[in-house]
Amino acid sequence: MKQARRWAALLLALVLLAGLTACGEKKTEDDTQPSTAPQTAPSAAPEATQPTEPPETEDPALAAAVGTWTGLYTKLAGDSDDAKRTEPFSLELKDDGTGIHRRDDNAYDVTWTLEGETFTMSEYGIVNYTGTLKDGRLELLNGAADDIWAMQYVYEKKSQE
Repeated sequence: MKQARRWAALLLALVLLAGLTACGEKKTEDDTQPSTAPQTAPSAAPEATQPTEPPETEDPALAAAVGTWTGLYTKLAGDSDDAKRTEPFSLELKDDGTGIHRRDDNAYDVTWTLEGETFTMSEYGIVNYTGTLKDGRLELLNGAADDIWAMQYVYEKKSQE
């Protein structure tokens, strides 16, 4: 009986091993030779190539966002206005949708968009901010509006680049 169990266990192990090796990627002769051509991801459509020049039209709202923004104050969204902190922080927005958020003695790379007055920003694709750009004032939250632990940042335009 013990002998039969051993043979059954061995047979099961061989079947599982054969199944794992059968699921591997099949290689052709071309796959074994290293390629000297640069690898690029296939594009979704042939006409989806990058334009050689930026578009001539410039959105005035986007142009109003570009530049250096000085932090006026920051506070937790659930705190009263008495809890405003004025540690130095700033935001530099570039016309290509990137920028640098300087706060807490660090500099964070950001990407940003503006649709109407709605401003969105992301630090390294991890920390997301939403807010408004209105009347030369940028107000951002790094969480939901009803989250009392979300940090609110308020900026004013310093200069236009």
